[in-house]
Formats: sequence, structure tokens, C-alpha cells
Amino acid sequence: DEDQAATLISKYPGVNWIFAPGRDVFALRSLGVRQAREDVVVMTEDHCLWEVESLAAYSRAYQERPLSIGGAIVNGRGESSFAWALYFVEYANYSPDLLMTHKPPLCSANALFPNSLLQKAESVWKNGFYDNEVHDAVAGQTWDVAPEAVVSSKLSFSLREALVHMNVGGRRFGGYRWIHSSLPKRVALKFGAWLIPLVMWFRLLVKVGQTGSQFWSSTPYIVLLYSAWALGEFQAYWGPKEEGDSALKS
Repeated sequence: DEDQAATLISKYPGVNWIFAPGRDVFALRSLGVRQAREDVVVMTEDHCLWEVESLAAYSRAYQERPLSIGGAIVNGRGESSFAWALYFVEYANYSPDLLMTHKPPLCSANALFPNSLLQKAESVWKNGFYDNEVHDAVAGQTWDVAPEAVVSSKLSFSLREALVHMNVGGRRFGGYRWIHSSLPKRVALKFGAWLIPLVMWFRLLVKVGQTGSQFWSSTPYIVLLYSAWALGEFQAYWGPKEEGDSALKS
């Protein structure tokens, strides 16, 4: 809302403010990218706080290797098991240590993209900027990581909001995976979807299970969140295909 943003507008006159009430985060990302005019686009989200030297770290990394680059994400909310569960399911792969060893796909909470690559892939993100789809379109094998570019996530979903968020994400991801899968893989996805929470939890265990008590105390929430995601994938595999599914083929 323009009136609510008046103080921020006066404080940051160099910012190009876009007003788009009623849009979800994916559409807002698209609107922002469409406005970009410089050589690079750095993506973040409203729950992220930037470390002081992070943009400088991106600048150095991009000068050395002008590719898409992913940054690190640390947990800024450690006050409860649920807060840790949110971090683990959303961003554990982007902790500074795992970022280097596993090189996860680009995540819009902290990523740099060459603008030229984004513009070439506009058909992929013009109606909604979804991380995995944009990553596949612009990165392939040619992206890198910059663990010194750090943001702190203070994601503050309620349990209900988190479950809805995971379910919607699972449906979108399931639709994308379905369209890009062979017939044998589609059969495996249909009949193996119920295993998704266990598979995702085990993968997470292998990566972060030895890092401390936070993982084990938050495991009930982690399994619940992964179950909401799995239900979304199940709905994508077994339910009627949505009208927007054809856009996922791009």
C-alpha cells in the first residue's frame, strides 16, 4: 500500500517501489525482475536480514566468475523447535557449510542472476518466479556458490500457514516434475508418493542430523511439513491437471 510505504519511500529515494496489491510472492518476484535494468539481479525476501559484507562478497564472486551465484542462509529464529523445523525444511541446504559441499539449486531468498540470462528465460518466470523452474532454465550446470554472501532468515509462518505453503509448493513442484518425467517415472511417482516424507526426512538426516539437538527436537514438525508437501505432490500426480500446467512445459 502506497500510504503505508510513504516513510520507506522518503527514506530510500533511490529504490524503485512497485505497488501490486493482491499478488502472491511468485508474481511479485516476476514484477521485480521485469523492472531490472542492470547487469545482475540479486534476489531476496522480506524475512531475510543481510550480513554487512554480503553484497560485496557477491560483487567479488561475480567479477571472478560471471555466473548465477547462490548465497548462504542461516537461521535467525532459534527460539523454538517449530522455528528450527521451518529453517530445516526450507533452507538447511543453504547453511554455509552445506552450501559448499552440496551446491544446492539457486534459491530466491539469496541468489544472484545475470540479467541477460533471466531475460532470455522470460517465458519461464513471466507469470510467476518459481525457484526450481528458473534454476533449470538459467543455471543448468553453470552456477556457483558464494558462502560469504549470507542472509539470516526470520521466517515466521504459523503452523497452519506453513502447512498450506508446503502443500501449495508440493503441488506446483509435482506438476512440474510430472510434465518432465518419462512414463516409467510417472508410474513410480504415482505409487511411491507416500514415501516422500520419509525420503525427504532421511536426506535431511544425512546432511544435518549430526549438527545438534535442534534437528531431533524439531523432527515431528519436520515430518508434518514434509507430509503436507507430499500431499501436494500426491494431488498433482493423481488429481486433475490444472489449467496452468501447460506453462510448466516451457
